[in-house]
Amino acid sequence: MKDVQLKCSVSQGMFPNEAGASFIASNGEELSLFCAEKYVDKKNNFLTVKLLNTEGGVASVRLPAESLDGSRVVKVDIDQVKEMQTA
Repeated sequence: MKDVQLKCSVSQGMFPNEAGASFIASNGEELSLFCAEKYVDKKNNFLTVKLLNTEGGVASVRLPAESLDGSRVVKVDIDQVKEMQTA
């Protein structure tokens, strides 16, 4: 599994050092989660996730924390995912 960036909307978390993120799953459902700030890029609106596999324009990814509906592995459109940028 490699780390990739998932396009999302980033918001302030409920606690210090926490952020909120929301994105659209491949089925059109909006999913949200709270996670440690280290997993989000607030400037560019990305969430760091683990890429499990890709098939037919869809990527299966593992989130850094459970979404609010209890999902940890979700499917997103492949165009929402990009390789990590190296510094």
